[in-house]
Amino acid sequence: MNKRVDDIYAVEFTAVPYIRCSFGWTAANFDPSTAIHAVVSNHNLTVTGTAPGGGGALVFASEAKSSGKYYFEIQWVSLGGFLFGGEIGIASTSATVGDLAGPNNATMLFQGNIPQGQIWLNGAYSSFSLGLITVGDVIGIAVDIDNGKVWFKNVTDGGLWNGASAAGDPASSTNGVAIPAGSVIPAVGFGINNDIYTANFGARSFAGAVPAGFTPGWFV
Repeated sequence: MNKRVDDIYAVEFTAVPYIRCSFGWTAANFDPSTAIHAVVSNHNLTVTGTAPGGGGALVFASEAKSSGKYYFEIQWVSLGGFLFGGEIGIASTSATVGDLAGPNNATMLFQGNIPQGQIWLNGAYSSFSLGLITVGDVIGIAVDIDNGKVWFKNVTDGGLWNGASAAGDPASSTNGVAIPAGSVIPAVGFGINNDIYTANFGARSFAGAVPAGFTPGWFV
């Protein structure tokens, strides 16, 4: 069954626990009500795919945004499948499981053997790749909604924004990849695997440096 996130957002989220940061903002987390073939745990910050071999699973964060610049991180905690790995990134609030398989209505970074470290949007390879991503790596994600761009960086191995061929720079808006128009939301998708991912939306210190001009976290 495909759920539309904009339909889900018609309900209240008072049952979803949030983590308040020391400076007064409340960090987002993953919303269990949006999970399809996935389980949300660890104060709603960890996501595990549950459909290995069947393909198609997703979960969205608890807060959509239509403006601003934000930085957050997602770690690939565990490999639980093969071939088409999971994907992390930014999706339209109207995206479905079928969309993320493309991905359509989304800009996503792939893990797994196929396609390794590639950044895709609307069903097409962007030509940018982070290269080999291994279990335990932390990926920094800088989202500039105002200018419609996103950057990914493997902060564990000290890689460049959107990979060596891009050598992007979120602070100067250089070599970003386009994101869907309108309201967007952090998303994790799963292919033929049951991988595990843990997000840091700003409730604790980041592994990487926040780009200049970006809010350090994704907040509600």
